[in-house]
Amino acid sequence: MEEWGLAEIKMDVRNLTVERMEGILQDVVDHYDISAFKQATVSAAQYAIPLYNAPLLEQWQRKLAHYPDELARAMVRENVQLYEWCWWVDQLISRADWPQLYQSFSDATFQVFSILLGLNRIYHPGFKWMNRWIDEMQIAPPDFANRIKEIFRAEPLKALQEAQKLVLEIYDLVNKHMPEVDIQHARNKFLHWRKQFESAPAGILLDHDAAPDGHLL
Repeated sequence: MEEWGLAEIKMDVRNLTVERMEGILQDVVDHYDISAFKQATVSAAQYAIPLYNAPLLEQWQRKLAHYPDELARAMVRENVQLYEWCWWVDQLISRADWPQLYQSFSDATFQVFSILLGLNRIYHPGFKWMNRWIDEMQIAPPDFANRIKEIFRAEPLKALQEAQKLVLEIYDLVNKHMPEVDIQHARNKFLHWRKQFESAPAGILLDHDAAPDGHLL
């Protein structure tokens, strides 16, 4: 990626040879590669406007017009696991670990967005301009974009409840539209809640081994 400016306008330019670009197209469309760089590259090509050699770009866009089912399944499977997420976020709230809490909200948001891209057969463009891509989705929970925003605005426990509800709705969409992907294991892990001691068992911990909030380290 090259970055330069024209007057005060920032411009990013990516240079690829034709051979390299066609290799990326083959990796994604024929071999179901879900790596971020290759997905973003083909997404850009799909919407590109040619300045030169329009027939070549049109050839690439025709290849990209068919989004493979195998690629959709790979994208969904890669992103369905949110291991013990509800329990972990509850712990972060109880500790007032706000940076980690909102990082967890962001991680979950990025994963469910990626799941929906797979369900909707949209090449992953990255996470900029999410509202635009959500608007293109035929398969999504009701009011998805606004509900994501509300997670970051709401009081933390309320945000946890809304995020949990949203993830479970998206799991239901996977079950409905891609039943060949077993979602039950991911659902169980997402909801799994570790047991906690009410107090430290005698003789296990010294005083300095307990966290300030009373949770076991």
